[in-house]
Amino acid sequence: IFWLNQNDALPTLVGAKAANLARLTQAGLPVPAAFCVATEAHRHFLRESRWPPDLNIAVLEAYRLLRQQHGNVQVAVRSSATAEDLPDASFAGQYASFLNVSSESELLDAIEQCWQSAASAQVQAYQSRQGQEGTSHLMAVIVQVMVQAECAGVLFTVDPVSNDRAHLAIEMTPGLGEGIVAGKTMPIRMTLDRRTRKTQTGAGSLPAVLAGIEWDRLGALALQIEELFNAPQDIEWAYANGQFWILQSRPITAHTQPVRRQIWTRANAGEILPGVVTPLTWSVFKPVLQAAGLYRSWSPLTIHWRWRHPSGQWPDSPRLIQGHAYLELTSSYAGLGNLPGVGTDVLQRLLGFEFHLCHADELPHKLPRWHVMDPYRATRFWLDMLGLTNTLPAQAEHWLRRSVPVPIVSHAAHVLLRQVDGLMKEASQILALHIQCTSMAFSAFGLLARLIRQCAPPQDAQTFEAGLIADFESITTVQQSIAIWELAQAAQHIPTLYDALMSHLPAAQVLEACQQSPASSEFVRRWGSFMERFGDRGTQEFELAVAHWREDPTFVIQTMRDVLHHHLPDPRERLARRLEASHEQVRQMRELVRRNGSFSDVWLFDRLLAAYRRYVPLRENLKYSVISRFNALRRMFVAVGKLLERQNATAESNDVFYLRHDEICQWFQSGMTASALHALVEQRKRELDSYAQSPAPDLWVTVNGRDKPMELPQWRKATILQGVGCSPGLVSGPAFVLTSVQNPTSAVPGHILIAASIDPGLTPLFLTAAGVVTEIGGALSHGATVAREYGLPAIVGVPHATRLVRTGQMITIDGFTGCVYLETAKEGEAAHAPR
Repeated sequence: IFWLNQNDALPTLVGAKAANLARLTQAGLPVPAAFCVATEAHRHFLRESRWPPDLNIAVLEAYRLLRQQHGNVQVAVRSSATAEDLPDASFAGQYASFLNVSSESELLDAIEQCWQSAASAQVQAYQSRQGQEGTSHLMAVIVQVMVQAECAGVLFTVDPVSNDRAHLAIEMTPGLGEGIVAGKTMPIRMTLDRRTRKTQTGAGSLPAVLAGIEWDRLGALALQIEELFNAPQDIEWAYANGQFWILQSRPITAHTQPVRRQIWTRANAGEILPGVVTPLTWSVFKPVLQAAGLYRSWSPLTIHWRWRHPSGQWPDSPRLIQGHAYLELTSSYAGLGNLPGVGTDVLQRLLGFEFHLCHADELPHKLPRWHVMDPYRATRFWLDMLGLTNTLPAQAEHWLRRSVPVPIVSHAAHVLLRQVDGLMKEASQILALHIQCTSMAFSAFGLLARLIRQCAPPQDAQTFEAGLIADFESITTVQQSIAIWELAQAAQHIPTLYDALMSHLPAAQVLEACQQSPASSEFVRRWGSFMERFGDRGTQEFELAVAHWREDPTFVIQTMRDVLHHHLPDPRERLARRLEASHEQVRQMRELVRRNGSFSDVWLFDRLLAAYRRYVPLRENLKYSVISRFNALRRMFVAVGKLLERQNATAESNDVFYLRHDEICQWFQSGMTASALHALVEQRKRELDSYAQSPAPDLWVTVNGRDKPMELPQWRKATILQGVGCSPGLVSGPAFVLTSVQNPTSAVPGHILIAASIDPGLTPLFLTAAGVVTEIGGALSHGATVAREYGLPAIVGVPHATRLVRTGQMITIDGFTGCVYLETAKEGEAAHAPR
């Protein structure tokens, strides 16, 4: 047995890891207390296949002494092999480690399993890659006091990827940090300037729970360790109760291969396509999106840049991974970050992209193009942004007034597919305008935020930004909820219809009862008008396999029931109060700008605010116009599916959604056989069913061409979850966890809605909600936009919220700070029921 404060703890006796820890301890660095079972014990174990005599007694005596000196602590049992933590071979993560060991029997078992891991298949494979095949190494075992960390991670005194020596590279995650070592958790990344010790995240800011930590103290410890070993170091650390602890230090492995890394995110993609995506939908959606990018580039308001990707090659984004849609971060930045005021910080806040996970040198570079058209385009942009011309709004209004060509003029395959091509082209053109209006809204927000931060105190500026709204009267997503409330009011005056609604009959029977009642003629007219305006709305709106309200009005009927059952007040009253409060907030901020700025600042404030309020509704309404084309496409493909069924190409008409667009065209051109189509459909059904069984990972990371799923860290302290506040207000209530996007159930009024994301088709749920929490999204996500219009406190970007919160659990949310406070049930009790 060797203790870390012994100066005779040589690497041959205790392994490189323990020897390094002993050296750190003796230099006065904060290392948790530990003893080490020496390599000689492992040698005896290998020779005799059993423990050395009296080793149990020696180990348990040391263990009891450790607990006597440091309280009733748990311990970590970690390997320290003689070949571990060396400059040319780290063996990182190859040997077994055991955390939170709390009994003598667990300790003895953990030591033996550490020894056994020295001969594991993964260690042998690692040795083979290092040219050490057949070599055996002795292993010491460290028994160390556990640090119950609030956060933990690794620090490189020289960045192993970029070889940057001016900054210390830090990766961290909540809790014990084993997720980073095991490669299961996507860490937060940060750098420390070696000279000034100032912090910098990849893009964006640190979570609130980390902002108050004195990171320069960790930097000082790291530089002290580097000086002690006289070499760049890879350091494992933990933070608990205001103190940093050093858990391990080793030389940065030599000959590090250049790493090409791509981060694939569900941000924004998970809102547009929340579920498993069928092959037909993807074969239509991706070409429409790519064509939209081309159409957008032709807009005179688009400012072009020369973008350079650090790896030299742009990823093919978006893509499907295990049936779910993902966007690649660097491509998203290049696609949306081309206008003034729009940087990674704005995109992270408004859409929830996790740019803080990127190294600074992983983001693409934006350089001037020096093209003869650039001054013209910049002039056109500023004229429209400042409201001096009306180019983009006029184009948008043209498409918003244009009706959707829905009639099926012929059931001939070639005619249907020609109509499909026309609809896809229209969808691309409108989507291009939607993306351009989105960029203009982002630019207006970014420029406005920059202006008010110069003229107003930080707290006032943040409050203003968090509560910034457009105008509910011009946003289709808000108007649909008002229209459903009006339908419910009309229904309650028709006894037959009211009875059918409140008896919870299926939607089809409710509408049948309505048709049979002579007193329902006015309601029938209202219903037809509602479907004419909002019938293309639905959940999973871009998914062609899912019926919208026009085909399946179940969600509309259910919302009408909720309105009548709970006697919900007119939502326009709440919206009007929110708009009045917003006007007062704008007046106060304008006064601050006038007082602390110049006349030109006030003029610019008014213009940028007007631009924001102009482009946010256009963004929302253009998306609905795209959705209308996709719903028309669905009807076309349903007709195509019936043709395939009649020709025995598929077993049923809905099988069409498991085929790609090009495969359908091949069939009608006699390019595929019926047996091939049948086999393809069955195979894809099995694949999609398996993908639907488990939730999509938050992120996928591609390293040198290999994909790996990652989870976002949840910065959780006791009963607090951390997200991003995007609609201010403090409210408490029972949680309602939305488990099914396609068929959401009812909840009592005053609940706080917890969802993976909010599709615009789900916003009628806001009629009964008191607040909203989502796992993905940003301040200009569609759900967050509507929540602000309603004045509902809203928080986005809370990882795993649907898994960490239970329906009925009492929670409090602060829509300004982004904190979700959880109440826990007392021992022996169930979670609180809704109050």
